[in-house]
Amino acid sequence: MTTMIIVEDESFERKALKDCIDWELIGVQVIGEAANGMQGFNMAMELRPDIILTDVNMPVMNAIEMTEQIRQFQPETKILFISSYDDFEYARQGINLNVFAYLTKPVNEMQLLRSVKKAVDQITEKELERKLYDKIKDNYEVNLKLGRQALISRMLMNIKVEQEQANQVNLGWLYEGEGNLGEIIAIFDEARTEHIDRNIDLLIKECRNDCRKVVSICMNKGRLITVFRTGKERIKETMERLEEAVRRFLEGQECKAVRVEAIFDEAGDMDAGALYDRIRQKSLSWPNALQGQGTDRKKGKQQIVAEIEHIIRTQYASCLTIDSIAKSMHFTPNYIGMVFKAINGIGINRYLMNVRMENAQRLLKESDLPIGDIALRCGYENVTYFYSSFKKETGITPSEYRMQEQGT
Repeated sequence: MTTMIIVEDESFERKALKDCIDWELIGVQVIGEAANGMQGFNMAMELRPDIILTDVNMPVMNAIEMTEQIRQFQPETKILFISSYDDFEYARQGINLNVFAYLTKPVNEMQLLRSVKKAVDQITEKELERKLYDKIKDNYEVNLKLGRQALISRMLMNIKVEQEQANQVNLGWLYEGEGNLGEIIAIFDEARTEHIDRNIDLLIKECRNDCRKVVSICMNKGRLITVFRTGKERIKETMERLEEAVRRFLEGQECKAVRVEAIFDEAGDMDAGALYDRIRQKSLSWPNALQGQGTDRKKGKQQIVAEIEHIIRTQYASCLTIDSIAKSMHFTPNYIGMVFKAINGIGINRYLMNVRMENAQRLLKESDLPIGDIALRCGYENVTYFYSSFKKETGITPSEYRMQEQGT
């Protein structure tokens, strides 16, 4: 709810403004009242209201002086002036201070409500724009991460990837640039894969202190791959430092590495896939954590399905579609749909629906979040559609499910 404080030196008028007007009707909560501009300024600094409704002519500090002070710290706050003086000078100064509205006493209640409602609408619209921007930014970063993960996975499996595709996810340096390529593979507890993947940006950030051209992905469960390029004269030193960074990262995530192996291209003529083959050949004697991993090419379709499942289970709250998943993996929608159904027996959309419903039921059972918030967290922007889908899947509404599970 939008918050507001009232600043008015006349106690009777202040009480009337606070208690005799139905502010909740327009979505406003009065969270404080002050008797002069100095009190109003201090209250604004403490409570940081969205709106300030203030008389102009007050003792100690008038509204013009108060607004000048507030604007230094809270330029976005909506401030509305009320004055018994129909004075152009006050109105002019108010315009210069970006005052939202100027009303003269005696104030008409409907006029006051309309003016404050306009302020509420602007605040709500700006907040919505901010949330949409944050969501678009988050989705972009998520898709960029998934695109990089899919591209590197395909390169390491020696599936042909065009350089233009690498350029699109800012990985063109895998194909060209000064220096030689290197790779580090760390094997860890499979059960920690989702946690490691969720925090992998921390590793990349640390690695970039030593090497600008570096990227890390969880290629499969329990396997962390770091690929980098640096100058030939310092590649061995860089590899050692990055290997240590990988170990520190895993330990910091409470996940000790079972094994870490590293290799670099001494001659400068090997690509990422060839390096990966070489490092696997070195590791034929690794413990059970690596058994069977040398057959990646034979398990190409299973790998694709595993990537799709990983994308859905980690990003179900975003606007996922078959097209967006296919684009991030650099495949066609028809191909990944066909492969997924052949391996799992159900389509991608059905699997996505199952994951979203599974998480919706968990949140309804374990939290007190409003149902609208749960819908958004599970990837449903339309709450009505969420209600109908949930009832179709479970036979009861989300509210009924919550009452049934929580016993309330």
